Amino acid sequence: MASEYYSLTVETPIFKVWENLKNPANWLLFLPGFEQLTQLSPDSYQVDLSLLLGPVERDTLLTFHFTTDSQQNLISFTFSSTNGKVTGYGKLSVTALSNEKTLLETFLDIKLKGKTNLLLAPALSSIKKKWAYELLTQMKEFLEQKNE
Repeated sequence: MASEYYSLTVETPIFKVWENLKNPANWLLFLPGFEQLTQLSPDSYQVDLSLLLGPVERDTLLTFHFTTDSQQNLISFTFSSTNGKVTGYGKLSVTALSNEKTLLETFLDIKLKGKTNLLLAPALSSIKKKWAYELLTQMKEFLEQKNE
């Protein structure tokens, strides 16, 4: 399956966007169904969330591992559930459009393993879209409020 791509423009200078983005604790809470965040190390977090897969909703604990490339203003991450049935990867990047405008972009993929994948595979596209959209939309609101 292909990654979901989503982008939007934020009315905030790139240095302020990057300052907030490079700390995952500032934006992981924007994932749909977010319940709790636990930092495991400087580059690893656990996110407890309610994952909605089509008609099925279940509490899921995802562990995220991050790699930051400050020269390219890019954060890459992988994630997996404790039972290994949900895995994925993603990227968040920022690009200056002007002194006061920044482009936020996300690439996201989610995979399911086992019988769950066969039953819920059709719902994955909408889940990826929802995660990408909600993550950036709420991040935009957060960043623009901090910039006021």
